[in-house]
Order: sequence, then structure tokens, then C-alpha cells
Amino acid sequence: MKLVALSEPLFQYVCKLRRSAAKGCVLPLEKVRADIQQLFEEMRRQASSRADLADQYERIKLPLVFFVDFMMRESDLSFRTDWVPLAYGFNELSGDEKFFDLLESDLKDASEAATERLVIFYTCLGLGFMGVYMGQPEEIRRLVGRISSRISRFMGTDGRTRICPQAYEHTDTRDFTEPPGTKLVGIGIAVIGLLIVWFITYFSLFYSASDRITRRLDEIVNRSESGESSQVPGVTSSGKGG
Repeated sequence: MKLVALSEPLFQYVCKLRRSAAKGCVLPLEKVRADIQQLFEEMRRQASSRADLADQYERIKLPLVFFVDFMMRESDLSFRTDWVPLAYGFNELSGDEKFFDLLESDLKDASEAATERLVIFYTCLGLGFMGVYMGQPEEIRRLVGRISSRISRFMGTDGRTRICPQAYEHTDTRDFTEPPGTKLVGIGIAVIGLLIVWFITYFSLFYSASDRITRRLDEIVNRSESGESSQVPGVTSSGKGG
């Protein structure tokens, strides 16, 4: 068993607590504390099966304790202000600072064991631990960058690698996105149809207006001719009378 696998149940539990808090769930302080202490005890028991793993656990236990205390204190859990730091049980009063002292020590240690512990530090920072660098995300990013250069072999170098392949076993992989060409053809047909309707409407209105104008002109011409015809006899009669 690797150190990261040994620590995974604790990380999952903390994440579960924070999700529950975000949803407004009210959890009893006593049960949460008992659950976390049980998780630490289970890690210790499993690690005791191998001397090297037991040593690794003892070295990473305090950073994990500091991580839990910070996550409880900075969460939305109803009991966050009543949380008594687990670190007090180890006579540690400045876990937010000592976490980074231990991290720096492992960064300077080039051994394989230190590199494996750096994976745990990396996970803690990735899940939100900030400690004394609260409000200084650029410092956290700097540390994460330093750690990642050391633990690259523990991480997939291929960005396309699936983190959890089982999640894809029952995934519908069909492409439901309509090809762009189909949409363009539809738009083109719609535009042509609108143009045809516009031309038909335009010429209909044109011919209708032209017909009305022609009829009006014919009426005007007819009236003019009728007026001239009625005036001609009167002028002739007047001339003869003179």
C-alpha cells in the first residue's frame, strides 16, 4: 500500500463534510470528531503492517492533522467555531505555520520517501489548505509548482488520461452536435425563401400601384377630353352670333 492510498479515506471524508456543509446539512460535532479520529487510527493500524509505511505515516500525520483542523475551521460547518484543533493533542499550537516548515523540509529532501510525502502535501494544498498563506494564492501556486516538479512521475503526463475510467463505462459517446454544414444549408434555404417571398410581394405591390396610377391617369385624360369637347360648341355659337 502506498501512502497516498493510506490517506485517501481521510481526504474523501473531509471533502464529503464540506459538500454537506455547502448544502446546509447540520452535522453533530461529536460524531465528526469521532469519525476523524477513527480514520487516523485506521491509517495507523494499516501502516503498522510495514515498517517503511509506518515511518511514512508518522512523518505525514502532523501535516494531515493540520490540514483537517484548517478545513474544519474554514468550512461552512455549523460547529466550525467550536472545533478544538486536533493539533492541541500533539502540543502543536501553530499548525498553519508548521505545515509549511515540514513541507520545506521534504522539498529539500531528495529521497523517494520524501517525494511520496510531497504527494500528500500537494493533495492538501489542492483541496484548499492555505494556513499562514491565507489570502495569498500566489504563494500557494508557487509552492504547488515546486512540488509538482518533484512528483511528476506520480501524475499522468498525458492530459487526456482519464482520472476514473469506470465513470466512462456507461457513458453515451454518441455525438449529438449537429454538423455546422447542416445548419448553413438550412439558413441558406430560409434566406432564399425569404428573398422569393420578398420579390413576389414587391412585384405584386408594384403592379398593383402601377395599375392604380394608370387608371387614374386614364380618368384624368378622359376628363380633360370631355371638358374640351363640351367647350368647343359654345365658342363656335358665340362667334356666329357676332
